[in-house]
Amino acid sequence: MRRPVVSKSKRPAPKQVPPLLWVQLAFALLAISTAAVAFRELPDTPPFLLASWRMQTTSIILAFGAGYQGWNETRELLLRWLHSFPLLMVSGVCLAAHFGLWVWGLQNTSLPHSLLLVCCTPLLLSFGSLALCLQISAGEIASSVLGALGVALMAADVGQTWGDDAVTWFGDVMSLGAAAAIIGYMLIGHQLRQWMPLFLYVFPVTLTAAVVLAVASALVEDAGVLTDRTQGGQGGHAGIFGWTTDLRSFVVTAYLALGPGLVGHTGYNQIPNPEIGKLGPTSFKP
Repeated sequence: MRRPVVSKSKRPAPKQVPPLLWVQLAFALLAISTAAVAFRELPDTPPFLLASWRMQTTSIILAFGAGYQGWNETRELLLRWLHSFPLLMVSGVCLAAHFGLWVWGLQNTSLPHSLLLVCCTPLLLSFGSLALCLQISAGEIASSVLGALGVALMAADVGQTWGDDAVTWFGDVMSLGAAAAIIGYMLIGHQLRQWMPLFLYVFPVTLTAAVVLAVASALVEDAGVLTDRTQGGQGGHAGIFGWTTDLRSFVVTAYLALGPGLVGHTGYNQIPNPEIGKLGPTSFKP
């Protein structure tokens, strides 16, 4: 059995980052950090449905960018893009699983627990690299072990209450599952974003996620078109397009699309410098 390759070689000094990119990164991180609070503004909306609303509104905005890029790209690239649709749809399924599980976990455990666990993807990637005997640095191993210890300490809070939130194993496991589900999306993005324009990638992936989550909500949560199918269609605004019929739902989902969606994740993906955004070789959540 091969041992994991631990690299101790020094990396080359990073190139100077243009100041405006740091400003863009700061706004992106600020927008992303508000997503969980915004999701919690609609606590009575079922998790798959709420995640679908987020993907629906985001895909509407991304469609304009995809249309512009598609109009200005070469025929050869567009043909290559069409041939990549199976991978784009698989990436969308992974994104749907990520958001569906995360919102589900967010509604069933405390905010700090959910946010910590959904951000454990780097830990899972590091331990996966060790298991597969891939090259990984000593610093990455040490930081991953430290992060795992922090997660273990947080797990001791299960059964306790943070303000109005009860910490539960179910919510924690769903949030950790969301961190695992996004790995497939990242691996496919690593491959496709090396040549595929930003919006031509994020639009079909986000739209696929919206459709998958809508179907899951219809099957599991009895979501209808504009209302749910329980109580003779009198179940409030819990329909697949219910965010269009209620002002509060519309405002929250529109913010999720414009803030965490466009300014946050898509803005982060757009940063070209490999030292801070890694636009070319990697791709994160749109």
